[in-house]
Amino acid sequence: DLIEVKGLMGDKSDNIPGIAGIGEKPALGIIQKYKTFEKLYEKIETGEAEEIKGKMREKIINGKESALISKELRYNKCRKSNRRKYRRTWKKRMG
Repeated sequence: DLIEVKGLMGDKSDNIPGIAGIGEKPALGIIQKYKTFEKLYEKIETGEAEEIKGKMREKIINGKESALISKELRYNKCRKSNRRKYRRTWKKRMG
């Protein structure tokens, strides 16, 4: 899911911070495996995310708040964009 990936890696063009040091490739791999932040952090807390080790694990744990804020920012941006598209379509249909 784009929102989850952008939440982890951030998006400088939209001023979304993400987690420092997490790029596109690791973010995609993490979200492909865990699907959501909630599942990712749940697995880390229960010790089931054994493949996330060392510095990567440290970055994810320390960047949890930033990731959640980034996810919310991205979600709101997507929602706002979809509302604009809907309004334009509606105006075209209504004449």
